[in-house]
Amino acid sequence: MEISGKKWASAALLSILIPISLLATSRFTGILQEPLMPETIEAETVNWNITRPLLNSGDAVPLHKTIVNSYEDSSILTRFEVNVGAYYEDYAESFFPFYGNDGLEIRLNATAEVTKGFVHSIAFSFSQQEGNATLEIWNDPKAMELYNVKLANLHDAWLIEETYAEFYGENQSQRCGVEIQVAWVFFDKNRMDQQIATTLELVYFDGTTYRKAVLPILLKVLTP
Repeated sequence: MEISGKKWASAALLSILIPISLLATSRFTGILQEPLMPETIEAETVNWNITRPLLNSGDAVPLHKTIVNSYEDSSILTRFEVNVGAYYEDYAESFFPFYGNDGLEIRLNATAEVTKGFVHSIAFSFSQQEGNATLEIWNDPKAMELYNVKLANLHDAWLIEETYAEFYGENQSQRCGVEIQVAWVFFDKNRMDQQIATTLELVYFDGTTYRKAVLPILLKVLTP
C-alpha cells in the first residue's frame, strides 16, 4: 500500500520516527524471549533490483512493485511481502522523511497461518550490505496494521550492528499478520549503488515443537 506525499507529511506531525543506522548483521536479538533452539527453516533469498530513474530534482515516480518470499509445509503457510511504493529524487528539504535526499517508500507485510499450534512471534530485521543510507520506521499505530500480534520492540539507536522490529503473537493465535511503513533514504547523491537485506523471522509452535521460518529479501538500487 502506497502512502501519498500529503499523507506522509500529515503523519509526520503525529508520529514518532525511529532513525536506524544500517550496518552488517548476522542476527538480531531484542526483548522477545525466543524458545530455546527452535528448528530453523531458511528459505532462499529473493533478489530485486532497480536502476534509479532519471528524474529532475524534487520529482517522484510511482513503482508499485511487490517482492514476495514465502514458505509452506503441512503445518504452516507464511508470506513476506516488500511493497515498494515510489522513488523520490532530491525530494524537497522540508518533505519528511527525505529532506532533500533520494529514497524509496516501502511497506513490509508478513502473514502466517498454522494448522496446529500457534504463532509465537514475527520480526523484521534490516542490514545495509553496501551504500550510504538510513532507514526510517514509522513507530505510529496509524502506520501499522497488526492482526493478533502486539508490538514488542523497535531498535532505535544509531551506529548499531543490528536493527529490527519485533512483534509477539497474542492469545496463541493460529493466524497472525503485520504491516509496517518504512522509508529507505539515500545520502550518496547518485554516486553509488545501494543494497539492503530485509528478513522476516517467524517463530511458531506446530503442536509438537517450536520452529523458525527465515525469509530473506535483498533489495538493490543501482546508479544510472
